[in-house]
Amino acid sequence: MLSSKLISICIPTYNRARHLGEALASIVPQMDNDVEIVISDNASTDNTREMVRQYEEKFGSIRYFRNLTNLGFDRNLLACLEHAEGEYVWLFGSDDLMKPGAVEAVRQSLRDQPVFVYLNFQVISPEGDLLIGPKIEIPENRDFRDGLACIQELGGNLGYMSAAILRRHLCPKVPASHELVGYGWIHLHMILRFLRESGIVRYIGQPLVQARRTPSLEYNFAERMVTELDRVIWHARRDGYARSTLRKLTNKIIREFQLGHAVGLKCAGHPEFGQFVLACFKRYWTYPLFWLLIVSVFLVPRGVLLPIRDYLRARRAASVLSASIKGTDSRASCGAAPTRLHSPGATYKQAFFEKRTGGGREN
Repeated sequence: MLSSKLISICIPTYNRARHLGEALASIVPQMDNDVEIVISDNASTDNTREMVRQYEEKFGSIRYFRNLTNLGFDRNLLACLEHAEGEYVWLFGSDDLMKPGAVEAVRQSLRDQPVFVYLNFQVISPEGDLLIGPKIEIPENRDFRDGLACIQELGGNLGYMSAAILRRHLCPKVPASHELVGYGWIHLHMILRFLRESGIVRYIGQPLVQARRTPSLEYNFAERMVTELDRVIWHARRDGYARSTLRKLTNKIIREFQLGHAVGLKCAGHPEFGQFVLACFKRYWTYPLFWLLIVSVFLVPRGVLLPIRDYLRARRAASVLSASIKGTDSRASCGAAPTRLHSPGATYKQAFFEKRTGGGREN
C-alpha cells in the first residue's frame, strides 16, 4: 500500500532540547499534509519531551518516540528510520536549521521520482551566525548519470546528514549489530551503498539547510573524524566500489575537510592537534596530499599560520557578505524580504509561536 506521506523528516536527538526546538520552528511552518516529522529521542535527560509536546499540540504530523536507554547515535538513527512512513526519508540533525522554502523546493525536485537528492547547505556557528554559505561551490542544480559521478563531484560533503533525501523502499537495511554501527557514520555508509542503485541522482545547488557547527564532548575527535570515517569509506569496497574511486574520495576529504580541521586545531592551540595529525598519518600516509597539506600545517609555526587563517577567513566573510548583498538587492527589486546574514534559530522559534499564538511568548 502506498504511503500517504511523501516525505518523512527523520530527526534523531539526544539532550538538545533548545536546538531541536529551533530546528522544529524552522521546519513546521513549511509542513503540509504530505510531510511528517519523526523524532527518535535517545533517552534524553533534559526537557526534550516537554518541548516536543508544544509542537505536537499545534501540528499533528509530528511523531515522537523515546528509547528506554541511550542506543548511541547510529542505532538511534536506524530506529528513527524504522518509524518513517514517507515515500522519501530526509535525514536531519537535531541542531540544524531548514531554510524557508526548503520543503517546497525538495517536493518539486521529487516529481520525477529520483532515487537520491542532495542539497547544498550553509554552515552556521553555535549561536546561528553564518560562517560559510554555500558550503558546496556548485550553484546550479545537477542530475548525475549515476551515483559514482555524484561521489566524484560532491566528495566528502556527502557525510553531512541533513542534506540527504533517500527513496525509503530502496534504503539499505542495516542491522543494529552491523560492524560499522557505533562509529557515528552509519548514514554515510547507507548513502554510499544507496548510490550503487540505478536511477536519477539529483543535486540542488541552492543552500536549503544550515549546518550548525556544534562542539561535542561525546567522542574522541581524531578517532571519529579520521580513523572511523576512513574505515567507513573503505568498507565500501565490499559494496563494489573500485579502489581508485575510494582513493579519489579520500583525497577530496583530505583537501576539503581534514586540512580545515588541522588548521583550526593548531590555531586554537587545541591539545588534540597532535593526536589528530597522528591519526591522519596512520590512515593517509600513502597519499601525497597528506604530506603536502597536513604535514605542512604541522610544521608551520602557529604564529605564521594564524594571520594566514585570519586572512582567508576575512576573504570568505567578504565573499559571504557580497553574496548576501547581491541577493538582497535582487530580492528587493522583486519586492521580497531580505535575507539576514545573522540567522539564529531563536528567530525561527519566535516567529513560529507568534504566528501560532498571536504573541511572542511560548505556551
